[in-house]
Amino acid sequence: MQRWASTVARGRIPQAAAVIIGNEVLSGKTKDTNSYYLARTLFDQGVRFARIETIPDLIDDISSTVRRLSSSFDYVFTSGGIGCTHDDITYEAIRQAFGLSLEVHHPTVETMRAYYASRGVKLNSAHMRMATLPYPADKIISTPGLWVPAVQVRNVFILPGIPSLFESMVKSILAQLDCGTGKFHRLSLNLAVGESEIADCLAEVQSEFPTVEIGSYPKLSQGDPPSYTTQLCFTSRDQQLARDAVAAFESRFKHI
Repeated sequence: MQRWASTVARGRIPQAAAVIIGNEVLSGKTKDTNSYYLARTLFDQGVRFARIETIPDLIDDISSTVRRLSSSFDYVFTSGGIGCTHDDITYEAIRQAFGLSLEVHHPTVETMRAYYASRGVKLNSAHMRMATLPYPADKIISTPGLWVPAVQVRNVFILPGIPSLFESMVKSILAQLDCGTGKFHRLSLNLAVGESEIADCLAEVQSEFPTVEIGSYPKLSQGDPPSYTTQLCFTSRDQQLARDAVAAFESRFKHI
């Protein structure tokens, strides 16, 4: 198998996608916080988080979704489905997606054995299921204090759904990941007006600064009667360009 190279072309903003796996998320039983954490963390690293897809515990759905996103984005993160029960099928789905096999990863078994031995628990077949990983994997990434590894297959990082584990592993992965050069800079303005009063002005500024992402977010304040306020966010890898866009808006806003 040809190994995938995690290199982003100089000057290009890497893009990432996430696959949130689990019937419990789709049914509303469990609130997905992992995609929110990933969004904030990737933003801080200068990676554009461009897609989130939430899908059920179905092998074909997981396999086809991961394969499709892997071909379209620099990095794909999956969340959920790597435990020890019948509905934990993410490893099998990844195997299917890329034509791999599943093999027991003995270093993971030994780490798991030590972890559970300290708690007086002997390994059983359910534990071994969690150490049966897609093979060959590009990387098995360990996280200090955890026995469960993050598995990388091509540009796909396979992570657990438990938020504390997911967050720890994302930190370990990003410490090794090529995130390109440069970070995002976000500048905010809070205005005591509704969006409709500034829409034309915003369109003009966006046209003048096409590489600056300008977001407009209305809020309804409490009061009698309630009133609208608007937060504007100007985001760019070029901090000065973001500042120039803010200045251009403020100059126009004075004349509204």
